[in-house]
Amino acid sequence: MLTYTLFAFLSGVTALVYQVVWTREVALFLGSQIEAISIVLVAFFGGLAAGARYFGARADRVRAPLRLFGILEGAAGALAAASPALLQWLAASPLLGLPPPARFAIAAAALFPVAFLLGGTAPALLRAGVREIARTAAGVGWIVGANTAGAVLGVGVAIAAIPAWGLRATLSTAGVTALLLGAAAFFLARPMKHPASSSEPPFRIPTMPLAAAFAAGIATLVYEVLAARAAALLLGSTLYAWGCVLALLLAGLALGTAIFGHRAGRTAQPELELGLIESAAALAIAAELIWFVPDYALPAAGLSGWTGGLIALSVFPPAIFMGGAFPYLVRLSVGNLGTLGRAFGTVSALNTAGGIAGSLLAPFLLLPALGLLKSLLFCAGLNGLLGAVFLLRGSVRPRQGWGRAALVVL
Repeated sequence: MLTYTLFAFLSGVTALVYQVVWTREVALFLGSQIEAISIVLVAFFGGLAAGARYFGARADRVRAPLRLFGILEGAAGALAAASPALLQWLAASPLLGLPPPARFAIAAAALFPVAFLLGGTAPALLRAGVREIARTAAGVGWIVGANTAGAVLGVGVAIAAIPAWGLRATLSTAGVTALLLGAAAFFLARPMKHPASSSEPPFRIPTMPLAAAFAAGIATLVYEVLAARAAALLLGSTLYAWGCVLALLLAGLALGTAIFGHRAGRTAQPELELGLIESAAALAIAAELIWFVPDYALPAAGLSGWTGGLIALSVFPPAIFMGGAFPYLVRLSVGNLGTLGRAFGTVSALNTAGGIAGSLLAPFLLLPALGLLKSLLFCAGLNGLLGAVFLLRGSVRPRQGWGRAALVVL
């Protein structure tokens, strides 16, 4: 599993370098940084969702899933390295005179193929690394956690490299790195002795964990936007606020996925523990309303050790619990080893699609209609609702009880 975890980590690094550079490149094409962020997020997350769903099922049917990862990673790297030339050509072409919706669609279409290929990398790695159904949740914890941790590093690498190397060189370096990573995986891959067996009974993924994955994705991205808004009011800088919140959120999600992944595979009460985790996320968000929502009448405090610590104390705990929910959702969706890739890809796709919805819902509906405080309450309420649903569905064994399950989660 260590090899697959390393591949997942490095794949996360390069993917976030792509995303950061694309935001700058698309801004040159569209003429607006805010619109560029929205377009890149929608194209990136949309491609990841579609790729996870499409390639997840295919990872179940190939004899060497690690080879599939290598092909996808390498192809994505090659396309990413070529994308600056495409975007710069678009910026200088007559297409720049098209109406804004058409330019948005063109920019998104230019980025979508890379994200689509990247969406299949995690299902392929999971299918390659997990050989026993009981190890599914733990494998999710390691691979998704490592990929998210790599994304944290990727943000820092991009921010440091762009001023020193420029946009094109930074993206080209990341693309070549992905090509080498893909080549290494391709040549290290060995056929599995027992790929997905056609003799295994067909399994229909339950509706509830899929719906919960979508709702959890909404809650996570809504919270990210709201936390960034609160941090910007506190620091007086949108750039610093977004960087701090993004790094803390990704780190918390990675840690939560890794910590709870092992437990999710061993517990006999996954629904009960998932309910407790979602409830803990709701309580963590609600608790920070006491100290994290700035007073609009006061001037920004600026970036300091105190304000940085306050943001970390506010963002990190909810992110850990939000990340911890994902392995449980996968555990509740997987029926047998032969459908692991399809189940993981479907859960991941719906979770990502919920993230797209949340990234649009927060700035365009919740904040204008409810304001920051009530929007955070909405986010806490959504996590709390998920927690209540799974607490009601969970079966509590008399000798284990609520107290022991709560101690495991907390």
